[in-house]
Amino acid sequence: MKTLMAKNRSHAVLVVGFLLSAFTAYALDADGWDIDALDTARNVNYLTQTEKDVILELNKVRSNPAKYAELYIKPRIAWFDGSNNGKGYKAPGQSDTIVTVEGASAVQECIANLSSRESAPLLALREGLFKAARDHALDTGAKGIIGHTGSDSSTISGRLNRYGQWGGIMGENISYGPNEGREIVIQLLIDDNVPSRGHRTNNMNKNFACVGVSIGTHTRYETICVIDFSTQYISTNNTAEQQDEENRAAARFQTRNDPDAKNWSIEKLDTAKNLNWLTGIEKDVMLELNKLRSDPQNYARLYLNPNHAAYRTLLLASPAPLFTLEQGLCLASKDNSGSLGDRIKRYGSWRSSSVSSTMISGPYQNGRDIIADLLNGSSERTLDATIKHIGFSVRFHEYGMRGDFIFTAAYTSNPSE
Repeated sequence: MKTLMAKNRSHAVLVVGFLLSAFTAYALDADGWDIDALDTARNVNYLTQTEKDVILELNKVRSNPAKYAELYIKPRIAWFDGSNNGKGYKAPGQSDTIVTVEGASAVQECIANLSSRESAPLLALREGLFKAARDHALDTGAKGIIGHTGSDSSTISGRLNRYGQWGGIMGENISYGPNEGREIVIQLLIDDNVPSRGHRTNNMNKNFACVGVSIGTHTRYETICVIDFSTQYISTNNTAEQQDEENRAAARFQTRNDPDAKNWSIEKLDTAKNLNWLTGIEKDVMLELNKLRSDPQNYARLYLNPNHAAYRTLLLASPAPLFTLEQGLCLASKDNSGSLGDRIKRYGSWRSSSVSSTMISGPYQNGRDIIADLLNGSSERTLDATIKHIGFSVRFHEYGMRGDFIFTAAYTSNPSE
C-alpha cells in the first residue's frame, strides 16, 4: 500500500471591503444545479476545462452550501478505510491511500459548517486575476515552492496589480495535489490540518465576487492550483469588465427598500434616489445621512454598537434639518487640484466661512458602514443643525472604498453643474 502524507496548503486573506446574486431558473442537471447560471466561465477561451470546472464547483457550493455538502462531501466519511489509526482515506477507484491528519472528523466538521451557512454571491471570472494566478502557478510550480510569496518575492497584491485594479478585499487559495475541479474545491473546503479553515473561509466569503484560476505542474506535488479572489477587479483595458463591475454595483444598490422601513419614511428621506449623477452607494449614503439627521436617537439604537464612539452622543442629540446635497460640493470632493476653498469656489458660490472636509476609507459594504465610520470622527459636523449643505463622493480604493465629504453652512452650486 502506498501512503501519501497530507499535503501542506496555505492561504491568505487581506482584509482591505458586496453583492447578492440572483439567478433565473433554467434547465437543471442531474443533481439539480442550474448550470447556465453557475458556469460563469463556460465561454472563455483562455481557461482549461479543469480551470473552468473549479469555478463551477465554487459557484455550486456558494449557491447552496448544504446541498453541496450532502451530495459530494458526506459520502467521503465512508471512504476512510480504517488504516493509519482511522486516518487513511481511499476513495472508490483510487489506487493509493492518502494519510490525512485529522481523519473523518475534519470531513464531519466541514459538513456541519456548510450545512449552516448561507449562500454567497456567484463568482465572475476576471482575466487579470487569472493572469496573476497563472504567474504564481508557473513560478512556484516549476521551482517546487509552497506558499504565497513568489520566487521573485512577489506578493498577492503585487501580482494582482500587474494586470488591473482591485477593490474591496482580496485573497488567495492554493491547492497542491488534486487535478480535478471538484477534488480541488473539496480539498480546500475540508481544509485538513489547517486549524483556521482559512481556505474554506475564502471559498465561501460573501465579500468576494471576482475570481481567477490557474492550474499547473508542481515538481513536488505534481499539480498546483492557484485561485485568486477579490471583491472588485477590472482588468487593464477591459471595457467589458468595467461595465460588468458597474452593473454589479448598480444591482447591489438598486433596491431602495429598507429592512427597517417601519422606522423611517423612506420616500421622504431618500432624496437622492432619482439623481443620475450619483452612484448607487452614494445614494445609499445620502439615505443613511437623512435617517441619521431626522432621528439620531433611533439611528443609534437600530444601527450602532453601544461601544461605538458616537453612540452616547446620538442618544443625546436632537433632530436636524435634512442635508441639502450640492452637486458642486460633490464635484469638489472629487477634485484634487488646489485648496479646499479653491475647489468649492470652482463649482459654486460659497457664502460662509464655516466649511470643513473629511476623508475616510475602509472595507465598507454599504452606505450604513460608511456613516458609522464617518461618525467616529465627524459626529459633530454630521449632526450640527447649522451645517445644512453637503457634498461627497465614494470611490473604489486600494483598501476598499474611500469617502470624501465636504460640509458647509451655505452653498449654491453653479447652474451649469
